[in-house]
Amino acid sequence: MARAGLWSVGALALAGLTSAAMAGDMGPPNFPGYSWNRSDPHTTFVKWTFGGPGTSGGNYFFPDEFLNPGGPAQVVGTQTTATPSTIPDENGRDDAVWCINPGQAFVVTIPNMLDITHPKDIFVQYKWWAPAGVGGEPVIMAMDPSGLMAGPGPVVCTPSTIGEAPPFTLYSGCVSLVLPYCPEFEVIKVTNPNPSAPIYLTQLVVDTRCIPSPGAGAALALAGGVLGARRRRRDA
Repeated sequence: MARAGLWSVGALALAGLTSAAMAGDMGPPNFPGYSWNRSDPHTTFVKWTFGGPGTSGGNYFFPDEFLNPGGPAQVVGTQTTATPSTIPDENGRDDAVWCINPGQAFVVTIPNMLDITHPKDIFVQYKWWAPAGVGGEPVIMAMDPSGLMAGPGPVVCTPSTIGEAPPFTLYSGCVSLVLPYCPEFEVIKVTNPNPSAPIYLTQLVVDTRCIPSPGAGAALALAGGVLGARRRRRDA
């Protein structure tokens, strides 16, 4: 691969990164007022690291780990613009990244159970390599099968720098999102906003939960009462 020589410049420097740094925030969400266990009912967990242990390449399309009654999530197979590169991870695995070209996106689908009565929390953790000084934080979006976009959730995450492998820097970030109901599957889209430089996704962790929202029942009852009052007035 033509880019392999460039990546090898930082290969030795990468050895200084610890497994803890690469693993990062691998636990489920744990913020005040916003936390759950992966064993809780109506939760899902999916993790990609884009390479099998001890292999060059590996299983890119299916997750390394998942806890999901609906089955494993999957990378959208029709993508042709994102291809693996050759930055090794802390275990020496080559091709343990997914290249997202400028303006392009990496997309996964997460199967689930339809429930129109409860909202859906979505928490995404991600790590990516970018040329030093570029950053290029991915834009994370979630949507239902019809394209309804998830709105911002209650947690605000600040991206951080966690490692250097010149000429690249390793960054970490997270985002919380919410859909107004629990669809039969969620689509997670990771877009590279940089117009000129690729970024290299090296870890993607997605946690979801379908739970009653505080006040949601009251809001529905209020809406029902308003509709009922309108009908009564109309019938009178």
